[in-house]
Amino acid sequence: LHLMPVTIPERKKKIIASLAECFQKYKYVIVVSLDNVSTKQIQNARATLRSGKYDGRIIVGKNSLIHKALNWVINKPEKNDPNFEQRKGFPHMPELAALLPKIKLNVGLIFT
Repeated sequence: LHLMPVTIPERKKKIIASLAECFQKYKYVIVVSLDNVSTKQIQNARATLRSGKYDGRIIVGKNSLIHKALNWVINKPEKNDPNFEQRKGFPHMPELAALLPKIKLNVGLIFT
């Protein structure tokens, strides 16, 4: 069974590209459970990372978009991929496939 590549709305493509850039830019990614974590706690953590003392980023988003971003860097794009031009600039990082099963339920990503 061969599925046709799906065209992703431009707004979501920007989010996916931003996530894929994080996988490329940062050396470490931590998958964290956000169960029982308040929005205020997440805001405080983001503020700490933005303060300049630390270089990092916290991503809390739709798991489906995180999966798509991971797939953009795990799999090399094919010429017939409607997102080929955008994807070809990202490095091929198959080792990140280990993260896919961890992206479920209420999780966030911390890049450092």
